[in-house]
Amino acid sequence: MQYLSYQEAKAFSTPFFLLDENHLANQVDLIHKAFEKYWVNGLVAYSVKTNSLPYLAKVLYNEGVAAEVVSEDEFDFINKVAQFGRGNIVCNGPIKHESWIDKILTQKCYLNIDSKRELVLVEKYARQHPDEIIKVGLRVNNDIEDIFPNASTAGIKGSRFGFSYETGELGHAIEYLRSLNTVKITGLHLHISTNLRSLAVYQYIVSKFDEIVKRYSLSDIEYLDAGGGFYGEVPNKPQWADYISTISKELSDRGYMPESLKLIIEPGVSLLAGCFSYYTRVEDVKDTARSHFVVLDGSRNHIDPLMHKTINSYFYSIEQQNKTPIFNRPQILVGYTCLEYDSFFELAQERQLEVGDMVRFDKVGAYTLTFSPLFISWFPTVYSINNGKISIVRDRWTADEFLQKSKF
Repeated sequence: MQYLSYQEAKAFSTPFFLLDENHLANQVDLIHKAFEKYWVNGLVAYSVKTNSLPYLAKVLYNEGVAAEVVSEDEFDFINKVAQFGRGNIVCNGPIKHESWIDKILTQKCYLNIDSKRELVLVEKYARQHPDEIIKVGLRVNNDIEDIFPNASTAGIKGSRFGFSYETGELGHAIEYLRSLNTVKITGLHLHISTNLRSLAVYQYIVSKFDEIVKRYSLSDIEYLDAGGGFYGEVPNKPQWADYISTISKELSDRGYMPESLKLIIEPGVSLLAGCFSYYTRVEDVKDTARSHFVVLDGSRNHIDPLMHKTINSYFYSIEQQNKTPIFNRPQILVGYTCLEYDSFFELAQERQLEVGDMVRFDKVGAYTLTFSPLFISWFPTVYSINNGKISIVRDRWTADEFLQKSKF
């Protein structure tokens, strides 16, 4: 990662995000090389919902990465920013209205049907375009609790996405589509959200894919969408090559070949988190009857909007102007908002922080820029660093941006 020194960072107004383009390019290259080695027919579709920064979309497009979207808004945005278009957008999500279905099928993008309503809309499109062969995929809902106990992020109630294989709803969806002469089922989407991120999960995905293909004789199958949920660059955990080689071996062992089957992955956190840092400086230091507070000009809302991190899950670095003595009281780092819970963590037996000192938070590129609320102050500046050159890729929002499209 490329970081700014204290002297470099203090030249910029804080808080701000920094995208390291070189780090991102290196991660993408690792994925592409893994596909080249293990399964040449691969597609990397990054999760737009994880980070919808327009500049990021353009960078990834130029790196040969496709987009995975879950709404018509994301679909329209991604087309305007980088013209992903035909074959480079994977469309998921539980609700797809008729206008979006029409766009997806007209542009020949990947459509993974998630609901019964979408089946009806595909049929309507097919009747309106009788001379067109229409290719669609189906999102599979899997109950994995018996195989991976307590692993699903959906909990014991199970996931709400896709058609249930166990209850027969998937079979009904397949038969519905088969009744439409011009519609072909060419893909299955088997993403499973787990807290394991283990290779065994992807071995299971392939086994279930194979079971469904054979049970329902899906002779037109062209792709397996394995979804996301990878560790990515986390040390001492499976890496990109481990995941892709494992999936590829399972597919090969079951008789599939890259010449006839595309493997799609949808990395989000695993690809994007490590490419962003967040810089904020100490604005004030105060003592109350109970605590010693260090007030930052940034907010926890920007980097932990779901408020689930602990001190052990933050990746941070502190840059100080002066070498101060060790402070014998806990220093509580808090944000600029008027919310009492806008508190990062406590520092114990660390050097005393002073006004002007800098705190850098790393690995903050996932579900931060997309979740950050427009609360009290608007979106902060986002910079990009590429081979040492820094440029603004989204300027700080002001009242002008906040008021756009408003009537008063």
